[in-house]
Amino acid sequence: RTLTTTLCGRKPSALALMRAGDAQAAIPVFQSYLKHCDSPQSPPLPNCAERRFGLGKMLLRQARYAEAESAFLPSHEQKLQTETGHFAPPAKVAEELARLYQQWGKPEQARKWEAAAK
Repeated sequence: RTLTTTLCGRKPSALALMRAGDAQAAIPVFQSYLKHCDSPQSPPLPNCAERRFGLGKMLLRQARYAEAESAFLPSHEQKLQTETGHFAPPAKVAEELARLYQQWGKPEQARKWEAAAK
């Protein structure tokens, strides 16, 4: 199997697990995919920001706030720079960041991201 086949094979599994609400199982699949995104040898993959977004959502569901933040922030930045209409827009990531900071007890940061989502 090629790297592309392996990565594409993981994507539906992570998304299916996410849609089923199985954060525990989805997180390692997203993390495995992102290892390839973060590899210096990897060509730019257009959906890396979307996978980071999915990872952040699963981490937030488990109240793993610092880890969710570290997934959402680069996802938002990447989406501002590169993502197309095929994926969730940067405003959706901003909404999740606002939700994250509300749940984390950081209302000032939540307000900043609520404004960015509009």
